[in-house]
Amino acid sequence: MMFMPTAGDVTPNVNVQIQPYDGSLEDYVKLSLKQFESANLRVVQQGRTKDSGALFEYQGEIQNRRLHWYAKAQKSQGQVYLVTATALEEHWAEVATNLKNCVDSFACDSTASVAPSRPAARP
Repeated sequence: MMFMPTAGDVTPNVNVQIQPYDGSLEDYVKLSLKQFESANLRVVQQGRTKDSGALFEYQGEIQNRRLHWYAKAQKSQGQVYLVTATALEEHWAEVATNLKNCVDSFACDSTASVAPSRPAARP
């Protein structure tokens, strides 16, 4: 997660969600676009990244706040890693560069593996 100084009553931030997903990234994009539409969110831009991810920039009102989002989705090993930046629409121009740079810097390392956990050594 990344937080910037609070602007208004919302702190501009970036968060990562790991979502189990067996479908293709293309199916995930279609599903996301349908969800944006059903929530009355307007897609500003949508496309692909150089590293085979998907990008979404969208805006809309939630809980009486006009918000702006920028998100990157990458699929790896049966999961989608969704990195999303959020800020108030009225402050987006001020914080967009930092938020977008943070989101864009995310990459999945599909070659990484998790080491098995071991019991702690006793002194």
